[in-house]
Amino acid sequence: MGGSKSKIEFAVAKGEAAAVLRSLAAGLEAGEAELGGSRIDLSGFGKLKIALKAAGETLFFSLRLKAEKTPPVCTCETPPCVCGAAEAQAAAAAGTGYKPVKKRLKKSWNGVKEALALGGLPEAGLLDSFAADFSAMLTYPDKGAPEYPANAAALAELLAAVAAGDHDRASAAAAEIERLKKSCHKLYK
Repeated sequence: MGGSKSKIEFAVAKGEAAAVLRSLAAGLEAGEAELGGSRIDLSGFGKLKIALKAAGETLFFSLRLKAEKTPPVCTCETPPCVCGAAEAQAAAAAGTGYKPVKKRLKKSWNGVKEALALGGLPEAGLLDSFAADFSAMLTYPDKGAPEYPANAAALAELLAAVAAGDHDRASAAAAEIERLKKSCHKLYK
């Protein structure tokens, strides 16, 4: 499959729609198909979307393909690996890739901030979930690696403050994490 995304649009008579879908099904098995006058590579895609829109006796097909994402390859010479590729591969294999971790992290971070804003400390389960996902985010080599040491230190300070029961210290650590998050997102998003 050439490029990371492909889109093909074409129109057919309603009576030909079933034949087009059968051709697509056969193409999926073969790895390529001819649709709408274009030959398309159906091997190695990660996502395929089909949309049909009726207009009288005509159907407009839209076929979108996204290339399969390949995990980073570790180039470290000696263990332990510091590039994050091994961790990213393990996360992808476990179904905990970047996007799901990021979504969970956003929810748990909001929970941590809310607990602190209400004058309390985050519950252990919430804080453990946040810390695990936050640490996982610090393993992606292309998402702000130069900022990771400062983020890891701020997380350690938050965990230590909560363990000590020190709300003011925990709030200051959370404010630092928020500041670092905004700075990192500004640089790398």
